[in-house]
Amino acid sequence: MNKNTFVLNVGNGLVVNGDIYNTDAIDKAVLITTHGFKAYREWGFFPYMAEQYALSGIIVINIDFSQNGVVNAEKGIFDVDLFRTVTVTQEIKDLNTVIDNLKTLLENNSIEGWNGDVYLLGHSLGGAVSIITASQRNDVTKVVTWGSIGDIDRNSQRQKDDWRAKGVMEFENRITGQMLYLDVEYLEDKLRNNEKYDLELCISKLDIPTLIVHGDKDFTVSTKEAEKLNNAAKYSELCIIKKANHTFNCRHPFTGTNEILDEAINTTIEFLKK
Repeated sequence: MNKNTFVLNVGNGLVVNGDIYNTDAIDKAVLITTHGFKAYREWGFFPYMAEQYALSGIIVINIDFSQNGVVNAEKGIFDVDLFRTVTVTQEIKDLNTVIDNLKTLLENNSIEGWNGDVYLLGHSLGGAVSIITASQRNDVTKVVTWGSIGDIDRNSQRQKDDWRAKGVMEFENRITGQMLYLDVEYLEDKLRNNEKYDLELCISKLDIPTLIVHGDKDFTVSTKEAEKLNNAAKYSELCIIKKANHTFNCRHPFTGTNEILDEAINTTIEFLKK
């Protein structure tokens, strides 16, 4: 298996960093994997997951959103100034730019055998970004979500009022102790586009197969949100994995796979290979 790294300019001085995982198999789809909030392409299970999909005969493009701000993937340290500027709209733009440049990315890395199919897989907030992006395009052929949120507006009115009063939300990265901030524009961007980013509406527009994977012990995003997405979708499969938490019982740094993660990966491969 081969791994190539790329940097893609997405405008306004921002770049998407990514890795392409590939084997010598022919007639391959491209799968673009996207992380959630406070995550990045090298977090926890992402590299292992990408390798497994590539070994199954898929070209995998694992990306960092341009504003995620990670500067030390191993320790989970972020560029505070860049991280605080993140918006859902920019993440959607990032994913669209990667899809628009797929042919060039593959050619620049001497990767052959793409059959034209484009699959999206997003974890947590990345699942929402994948759903919204797919609903705006006609060239995505399958979507997979892992632990996806079901509603883009997730803050109470009290939280919103406090955020607006301070102009910033402050919170601690529990793993590293680093203080991180989110400008109020993150909130306002979501609210301005609340109807456009309505996940039930977006997933209902998809005329393509969709797989919704969720853990029944996910206390970050309730299974009710997965069920809501599944009920709204036209052509979906819902896979609830027993004893699985939001990160499929993995932490960072990654210390190896487990039965829960393998079930999620194998279920996804089976779906993508249909």
